[in-house]
Amino acid sequence: VVQYAPADQAMAVALAQPGSASVVCPDAYVIDAAALPVLRERLAAVGSDTALLATSADGAAAADGLWLDLSAVAPARWAAAARAAARTGRPLVLVAHGSESPADNVERLVALGVALRREGHGDLALGVGGGDVSTAIWAARLAAARLAEARCDAPLLLVAPAGPGEQGLLHAAVALGSPLCDGIGDAVLLEGTADPAGALRLAFDVLQGAGVRLSKTEFVACPSCGRTLFDLQTTTDRIKAKTSHLVGVKIAIMGCIVNGPGEMADADFGYVGGAPDKVNLYVGRDCVAKNVPVEEADERLIELIKAHGKWVEP
Repeated sequence: VVQYAPADQAMAVALAQPGSASVVCPDAYVIDAAALPVLRERLAAVGSDTALLATSADGAAAADGLWLDLSAVAPARWAAAARAAARTGRPLVLVAHGSESPADNVERLVALGVALRREGHGDLALGVGGGDVSTAIWAARLAAARLAEARCDAPLLLVAPAGPGEQGLLHAAVALGSPLCDGIGDAVLLEGTADPAGALRLAFDVLQGAGVRLSKTEFVACPSCGRTLFDLQTTTDRIKAKTSHLVGVKIAIMGCIVNGPGEMADADFGYVGGAPDKVNLYVGRDCVAKNVPVEEADERLIELIKAHGKWVEP
């Protein structure tokens, strides 16, 4: 997850600090070169390894890479600007997004990226997006197709606008989630939001929902039906309360053994109704404990998670 660094550096540090209350942590900040040294020092003080991408070559030496937004450069100057940035020898992210001439922008960007890779600048990523949802999705798919045609494996950054309110967040989720579910995209950036913490949470939620990156516990629950052998909602809520801090663990909560095991997909652990007031516990698709009394089942599930090295204390 890439994010523009908040103007408030204290907030930037808080969001990037491992183990912070926000749970999520950006992998990289895009930041003005002048502000980079101070933020670098403050991040190091709290043990954060968030990368810093400078927006100008002036900060190349102190940065982990360069961020070049070609949308702000005249198209005739793209190649010169990109090659000047590449000559610094730093990892480079070239970005072209927006609703104006999106097809031309994507075609030019990919052609430039392919040329730079062939010239030996291997540490290069490309960023595409649009000012609206449909353009952002279309640009991502076009860029992926052109990169595949050129047999170029440059990572692709998906840029999406995050407008105000619930509607804006929904649009951003669709703009990122659609290509991610198609297998397109190596990183994401939400822009245009006054709530950087909310944008980070949304970005990680989208990655989780698309199955790309697990940053919290994933719960799979079946729809309730006549075969369900316990109150699915209260049971799910209870297990979530005890296990929702486990990063990258998938837990399936299924009401019966008729359909439950088949619907658990690729869950790490399963909690399945086996009989009235009895629960069967699974590791993967293997049933490892049958007819566990329901009053013992939660703790037995936690014991299983611990036995397989997936447990951490909340």
